Amino acid sequence: MSLSRTTTARGAATPGDTVMTQMKMYKEKWQKDYPSNMTQTDMFRKWVPKEPVDFTETYRSIGFDQIFTSDKVCLKMMGPYNSNMLYRDSLGECKIPIYNDGEFTVQGPMGIPGVHLGDKHGSKASHLMIVRHTEDGPVTFNEMLPSTPDETADLKKRLDVLDLAVKNIRDNVLISECGPKVMRRATRGWAKDGEPDQPLGDVATMTIRDYMVNVITKMPEDIRNGRPGYVLKDSEDHDVTLYPVSIRHLIDTLYDAENMKTFKAIQPPTENSQFLSHIHCFQLPDGVVPECMQNTYFDCELIYKNKLLLQAEDDEEIEEEVDEGATLGRQRSAPPPVEDVLNRQMSPVPPVASC
Repeated sequence: MSLSRTTTARGAATPGDTVMTQMKMYKEKWQKDYPSNMTQTDMFRKWVPKEPVDFTETYRSIGFDQIFTSDKVCLKMMGPYNSNMLYRDSLGECKIPIYNDGEFTVQGPMGIPGVHLGDKHGSKASHLMIVRHTEDGPVTFNEMLPSTPDETADLKKRLDVLDLAVKNIRDNVLISECGPKVMRRATRGWAKDGEPDQPLGDVATMTIRDYMVNVITKMPEDIRNGRPGYVLKDSEDHDVTLYPVSIRHLIDTLYDAENMKTFKAIQPPTENSQFLSHIHCFQLPDGVVPECMQNTYFDCELIYKNKLLLQAEDDEEIEEEVDEGATLGRQRSAPPPVEDVLNRQMSPVPPVASC
């Protein structure tokens, strides 16, 4: 799947060389601390539990206290919540699915969507995330950490799926085009196991924008007020969580305006609160990234390009085998042209808005 990215914000406020420098730093640390054949996928499948249990001992024993250093990391269980909650939710029913296919789920985040955009930013209602929801295939902790070719290809697939989800909202398609998780939430509503269906509306005619309004405004109070809870704010930072007309106005404004550009980003390990990789997605006016996100959200399109460049560098050095396999030395081959690796030139950093 490959969609046009002509309306994609090209680059975060974070300078590109800063992102590459940090990626190289994490690569060196990973190579130093872990076996050469230990991938992110291997680590994740081996150490991250599916059960809601205290993660403190594992977190320290595998050295993640030296990688994931945010104050937001929550290792002990706080009710149903800790820093593996997103992973557990990804394997079941997430709260606000927006699109899913056989591998990935795009969802609206819980908590306070778009909070890091800054005070009175009008794009908070556009906040989406994508996660893998299968127990097989590549899975990563964070895209700033080194990736295998398969994990890099998986990153590209997630970026493309986000583009498709955004296109669906822009086109306001029927929810029947948005995957079984959306259809189930629309049909079941917020009914608990054993309870009859509580449909969010006419499922046969419901569009994705109708669904987004209904799934938010009909969220049960215990979920809305629990942890992490849910609060949606408008451009004046008013809580509009319970107001259908206000939410629909926000969605229409964000996805109908021609100047809105898609920004797909991750938080680096120093900022992460969840251990499952989750790419954030926002619609930003003219692609302008708020200054307050400069050091906390890194552009995933840039990260993807960097990963291709780093893989090309790894492939430059080859061993020349001669005389019945005896190694005579190392020979550095000429690096491939950057254009061949990226398929396009690096794009300029967009303007930065004050928060």
